[in-house]
Amino acid sequence: MTMHNSKKRKTCESGLCPNPERKYEKQDNEESGISWDESEKRVEGIRAEGATSLEDMPTEILSQVEPIDLVHLAWTSKDFRSILRCKQSRAIWRESRSMITDVPGLPECPKDISELRYAVMMFKKHCDICLVESTEEKPKKLLTWFPGRMRSCVDCLSDKKIFSTDITFRNYGFWITWRPQAEILLRHLPHVSALRNGRTITHWHIPSLIRWMSDFSQTADRKTWVTNKIEVGNNANRTAAPYQIFFDKWRLSEKKKLVVKYIESLGWKDEISLITNPAHRIQNWDILTSYYKYDITPTALRGLGNFFNNSMGRIRRIRQERERYYRVIRAIPFLTNILEQYTLELPPNAYVPRLVDFIHYPVVQSTIHAYGLNEILTPVHFERVRVALPKITARTLRKREEQLISMITDACAKDNYPVDPATVLRLATTTFHCHDCEPSKGLIQYPRVLVHHHAYTNSHTPPHTPSADSFSNYKKHRQDGAHPDAIALQLACGQTRWNAHNQIHFDTRSMSLLASALTKFGFDPKIITREEMDAQLPIVSCITCSHFYGWQHVMRWSWIPQHKAHKHIRSVATVLAVTPVPKEREQAARQAIMSAPRCSDAPLLNPAKDGPMMCTYCRKLGTKGSLRLHVKEVHGVDNPSDDDMVMRLDAEGPQDALLKSFDRIKSHECIVHERDPTIVERLVIGAVALA
Repeated sequence: MTMHNSKKRKTCESGLCPNPERKYEKQDNEESGISWDESEKRVEGIRAEGATSLEDMPTEILSQVEPIDLVHLAWTSKDFRSILRCKQSRAIWRESRSMITDVPGLPECPKDISELRYAVMMFKKHCDICLVESTEEKPKKLLTWFPGRMRSCVDCLSDKKIFSTDITFRNYGFWITWRPQAEILLRHLPHVSALRNGRTITHWHIPSLIRWMSDFSQTADRKTWVTNKIEVGNNANRTAAPYQIFFDKWRLSEKKKLVVKYIESLGWKDEISLITNPAHRIQNWDILTSYYKYDITPTALRGLGNFFNNSMGRIRRIRQERERYYRVIRAIPFLTNILEQYTLELPPNAYVPRLVDFIHYPVVQSTIHAYGLNEILTPVHFERVRVALPKITARTLRKREEQLISMITDACAKDNYPVDPATVLRLATTTFHCHDCEPSKGLIQYPRVLVHHHAYTNSHTPPHTPSADSFSNYKKHRQDGAHPDAIALQLACGQTRWNAHNQIHFDTRSMSLLASALTKFGFDPKIITREEMDAQLPIVSCITCSHFYGWQHVMRWSWIPQHKAHKHIRSVATVLAVTPVPKEREQAARQAIMSAPRCSDAPLLNPAKDGPMMCTYCRKLGTKGSLRLHVKEVHGVDNPSDDDMVMRLDAEGPQDALLKSFDRIKSHECIVHERDPTIVERLVIGAVALA
């Protein structure tokens, strides 16, 4: 008995018979000589009871598993095998094939083999010669030739009793007999091709050759036999293309599954489940294409362990940034609405921070990022932020003032100019300059500098509409020290951190010019504030411009540095001489300034739609004329006054105007005196001359 088993095992290893555990598989092989119809007749005749029992089987259960599972089920017992090989089981196999969704396009079963054999050929990883299965622990390189329904491992290719690479010369006389169709027949003889040293080597199947030679010698009409073989081979090659394409895709999918399984074993299972875009999955990266040309072995996977860990860490980091970004985008409408409601509770023109000023505060962070992207948010979720807004405003204002004081201190330290942090921001001489403003609007004072629109914008980064692809710009705008949520606001709303690009700086030249003017007017620039100057010296006149150009140039006292920089920097009248406007002319000068055509600097708003004024009742923006009509129609005030509207804190109102001078000089006199060095001395008598 032992000798019999040993002999049987050797025969199986030589490839001349199937595996003892799969003793029915030979009936499904094309080389066994049993066609599809003969195989079905045998099932119906021998094991009819198995076929009839199909009616009692829960076919829905069998149709809900993949073909490889049906193969394993068929190998468990004869009854299951009989059921799955009968004609009525074709529907079960068809439904089972539809369960394969990873790789679509699985062709129908060929007519020359059974469904069971087809499933084994497509999905089972074993060699048809030695019947050894390729596993993850012991992988084997398998080569398949679909026209001949043959699969062999590399080890079996070296067995010269089964394969040969030079059958032409070994059987020279035999091939001479087949001429001139010998080379054509050679293409259709079962074989397996493998790469060796960069060349494709064909290994011919010796048992098939012996069988062909036997059939050829016993055939009376040899010419017809050769023609039929060639025709059958051509048909097999044509029909095998779809199966080869699917098989290659399936094998690639199986290799990718091995990669995924190994990555999950490294502790990245949860992270992999969160990747929804197939292009972002690491197994689909182009860098792994060269690895998929070969078998994926445990050794090869271990060699890529560091690469997988680093890549998955980067994927997790990007996912977290993306989720954080879209949580901020989702919260913007709620935070904006809360801020608008809070503004209505404050006095007109009170300082109100912007979202970017407090987006990084803990109470805001805990509210934004406490809920997942799949949760539906309501204003109730942001109630904590609404309650904390007064404290947020006070903290933001204090932080911004400290930033401005530090800016002033650093600038004045170079000139050894003493600075009192308690009063410096409210002094009349404290002036800041904005690089992004037009030359005629670059000087700004406190508190307007707190909300100046260029301090919150970047001319190189236009606003983006929040969308699914705006995250692609997120990493490009990451800055050192910038909060990630502030970057999200920059991309979504065009708001940057206050003075993030250093557009605003303290202007020492304007400070010196105003200090000189106020000193000559009799004020102490070290203690006098803007409010005091507005009350005592609201309007001044440039005597130099009035005499040289024939029109009286009137302006607010704070506009003196801007006027000199704009009108006297490259003019023949380089000396600026200013004097207070007489009381009888002050009202006319004020009205002229308010009626000046250049009257607004509307930040982040459309100047044609919005204006420099604000309604004190509802904070509506507009010009003085439009708001008077608005107050009358909407708020029911019959006679709107200046108290019903105020100048916006973030807008620059009119600052200067031209009045017809009482002492207008003729144009030819102006030309005569342009080169007279004494003209300025004579003009500034009774006025203040500023170098």
